[in-house]
Amino acid sequence: MAGLVLASLLAAAAPAQQPARLGQEVTIRGTTYHPQVSLYLDQPEDAQPGIYRRISLNWRARPLQAGNYPAAAFAARREGEVGLSLTIAANGRLTGCTVTRPSGEPSIDAHACLHLMRNAVFHSALDESGARRGGTVGAVMEYTLPIRVHMPMFRPGPPDGPARQPRPLEPVGPATVGIAPGTPPPPDVGGIGVTVAVGADGSVTACTLHSPTFIDSIDKRACDTVRRDMRFDPAKDSEGRAVPYRYAFWVNWPDRPR
Repeated sequence: MAGLVLASLLAAAAPAQQPARLGQEVTIRGTTYHPQVSLYLDQPEDAQPGIYRRISLNWRARPLQAGNYPAAAFAARREGEVGLSLTIAANGRLTGCTVTRPSGEPSIDAHACLHLMRNAVFHSALDESGARRGGTVGAVMEYTLPIRVHMPMFRPGPPDGPARQPRPLEPVGPATVGIAPGTPPPPDVGGIGVTVAVGADGSVTACTLHSPTFIDSIDKRACDTVRRDMRFDPAKDSEGRAVPYRYAFWVNWPDRPR
């Protein structure tokens, strides 16, 4: 009985460990941690026929770094990656989440879908007709404790690409994506990033924005203009034959009108 009372007193006297807030540094016994989560959607890098804009995380709508790092994982200083299947409606709302590849840390696996259902909002896809589209996408949610720098997941092309990349026949600029002179930029938009599929004849066979504005009318006009007007000297293989390939470019938004 005395041992039970002593254990209870010691437990009451021990300071409770404060929750580790996502996105906020916490120092414990001289070591500083920066708990955070990152979400990566499994999307193709190539331009997709008929798809002008892919589904993407709307990080402005709600902060992904909200709430606490899973308590058991933080107590054990555990990190992990969870594979997920996400179902997103045409209005950008997350309607379904399933763990497809556990991290090996039960508290992380239990946290992932609950956290996303509570905090994640998405930009829906946009098709060539201008309609918003939902869908199911694979994703990886990464839980980390140290401060780390993540490189962009987009890559311009595989190392076994053609001997010569496609070349635009005309200089690329705002007019290439349908931005008229003097058009003011939308808030927080610095430009438009475009990926196109270029046929062996130099025509654009597909256009998908890898950095859209998320304004439907602007994004649709960008790919409509690229598909209609842009032409290329196509890619060439090692024997000089024209081959289909992809081309990615970025257009800065012109200065605000004065």
